[in-house]
Amino acid sequence: PRSRGLGDVYKRQDMNSILIPPMIERGSGRIIHISSISAVMQRGNPLYASAKTFLNAYVTTVGRKLAPTGVLICSVMPANM
Repeated sequence: PRSRGLGDVYKRQDMNSILIPPMIERGSGRIIHISSISAVMQRGNPLYASAKTFLNAYVTTVGRKLAPTGVLICSVMPANM
């Protein structure tokens, strides 16, 4: 079966492709993705950590592209408490 982590990444890309164009037209918008400290620590489930690392890279590159449009995209990386 396909990894849940990578499936989530594709869902986020699909969601962004729907939400971002109207935000660009308005000249403003905010998108916040939930990542994980596993993306940085590289611990736990390898597929999960890899998917979160990919998500952070995706958010960074898309965020740089969108910055001049007034649309901000970021990710939050919560840790275990």
